[in-house]
Amino acid sequence: MSRYIRFLGWVLFVAASAVTVGGCVALAVTGGVGALMDYLASFGILTLAGFAAAFFPGLALIKLADRLERGGGGCDVCSAVPAAGVFSSRFGPVSHAACEDCRDEGAEPLYMVCFHIHRAGGPEAAEEFLGGARSFHQGRYIGWEDIVGLYPEFADEFDDR
Repeated sequence: MSRYIRFLGWVLFVAASAVTVGGCVALAVTGGVGALMDYLASFGILTLAGFAAAFFPGLALIKLADRLERGGGGCDVCSAVPAAGVFSSRFGPVSHAACEDCRDEGAEPLYMVCFHIHRAGGPEAAEEFLGGARSFHQGRYIGWEDIVGLYPEFADEFDDR
């Protein structure tokens, strides 16, 4: 099944690219560079929408096929496959997939916990709210102290947002 989905994705992706690039090349060859420049200057929303209507669904289908081949939705906390379900975070309006072990442990994705720490103003400001957080890192479940130790690895990334 995934190979048919991948094939359809590539057909849409290549068709959108080929029609757009091929059309521009053909126009430049038959009408000259001036005709191509006039066309590009009048590049309308319908042309862009037509390209996007094939290009982006093609990419999405290729990514879907990749996910299906990996076994579907894995755990967002420890990457185990399969996930037991999608669960709500205790710390904010966010959901994540979790396997049974991570669900039972109450573990949340490390990236998400570090983001909440950042949004709260840093580890000191977040400890009262997030002090009971659990996550998973390098094959083991970790608590607040380990999460705070790993937080600097993520902090720079959040500063850019």
